Amino acid sequence: MEALIAIISVLLIKLTAMIAGYKIVCLGHDSLVRGLKGEFVFTGTVGKERGLMLKGASPGLLFVLLGSLLIAWAMYVDKPISWEKITTEFSTPVISSKPDISEKGAK
Repeated sequence: MEALIAIISVLLIKLTAMIAGYKIVCLGHDSLVRGLKGEFVFTGTVGKERGLMLKGASPGLLFVLLGSLLIAWAMYVDKPISWEKITTEFSTPVISSKPDISEKGAK
């Protein structure tokens, strides 16, 4: 029973992530088709001298990338359960001779 619950929970997590990833990719595609542009600038510093800047990327491309990563994660995430094939051979006992019952004491 516990294995069934674990399998169902992993299936639900993967299915939810794939559906959410698909919706995010669709949202990114729609914004690309409509021509939305991102006018933003992210700046930051790394260490003392190095600067980091990200300028105006399209939000549609960002959503397509993030949705694709979410779908890839859902497909390749490890399952916490592993199945092992257990082979057991059952055989019925064969009685080759009848038990020796002595009739001592019987008159």
